[in-house]
Amino acid sequence: MKPTTEAQWHTKKIIASNLESQLEIMLNKEKLVCSILQKNVGLKKINLGWNGFSKVGATMLGQALTENRTLLELDISNNRLGLTAIPLLLKGLQENDGLETLHVSCTSL
Repeated sequence: MKPTTEAQWHTKKIIASNLESQLEIMLNKEKLVCSILQKNVGLKKINLGWNGFSKVGATMLGQALTENRTLLELDISNNRLGLTAIPLLLKGLQENDGLETLHVSCTSL
């Protein structure tokens, strides 16, 4: 195995820092969207498909749905939710009596 040069080490450090920044932006985006949904009083339909929502986003979304009473249609298709997101979303869906349509295609649910 070749020793890592200083340039390679700096490149790896920059890549790792960039990935951390992207993750932080993604989590902040999920948090912002869920915060808006939680306080929503007029929005009836929202498409969050292809937004990179993750298990963490599913947790926040479930919490937002427990308080949201005006949203009628939610699309979370094509996100990275996976099977572990089901219990996180279920609580919010069980407490939400307004949501009529939920789109979940290509989310591994």
